[in-house]
Amino acid sequence: MVEKKIRLLVGCAVILTTLLSGLDASKPLRNLNLTDFSSSNVASVETVQNRYAPAGVTMDPRVWNFVFPPIGPRPDEPPDEPANPLPSNGAIGVSTSATLSVSVTHPLGDIMNVGFYQQPIVPPEDFTIIALPDTQFYSRDHPEIFTNQTRWIVDTKDALNTVFVTHEGDIVQDWWSTNQWQRANSSLSLLDGAVPWAIAPGNHDGAQDGNMTNYSTYFGYDRFSGYSWYGGAYQDNNTNSFEFFSS
Repeated sequence: MVEKKIRLLVGCAVILTTLLSGLDASKPLRNLNLTDFSSSNVASVETVQNRYAPAGVTMDPRVWNFVFPPIGPRPDEPPDEPANPLPSNGAIGVSTSATLSVSVTHPLGDIMNVGFYQQPIVPPEDFTIIALPDTQFYSRDHPEIFTNQTRWIVDTKDALNTVFVTHEGDIVQDWWSTNQWQRANSSLSLLDGAVPWAIAPGNHDGAQDGNMTNYSTYFGYDRFSGYSWYGGAYQDNNTNSFEFFSS
């Protein structure tokens, strides 16, 4: 008698079929126990067969078939990616009372509970925008005050979360005075690389007389074009420009 050892894969179902003629149908086979198939207590195929046979019946070794069905999705298989969200991802202008819906499926066809969760609302951070109006008399008579203003902006930018500075024009009193432009340039240069800033000409800066030569020399397009926050200027003329800032 050839001894056969049977090894079973844990988790796989075993279907045992018998084709023994004359088997008493009123005496079904008892349930199999996986421990009965371990190598330590199975002497032979016949031993296992006879152990589970009805009382008084000796089973034929040839009629025992073990079938291992293919392994399908695991019981813990995750659900499929949700589809068809309404409102759609990135939608804008959605009513605050909109009905939320999404299509969900599971590879095993399981019933699932669907919930919707709102992203926590984070209060917006306070930020500061500083305006510098009409510095023409500082440029002409008190350049130290002008410099103190821009130095203060740089020194407090973190504490105030200053995101942008804009000069509203009338940088100098007399657009033809090179000395006043140099003073203004010295004061405003403290902002370079420290905080995004913009400037526009006023009537004292030559806009009224149509002479923007000095303005373009000190605060022209080329001075700002290399900054990421600088949006551009009309016809590359910094008398009309736009900038970006974020907070």
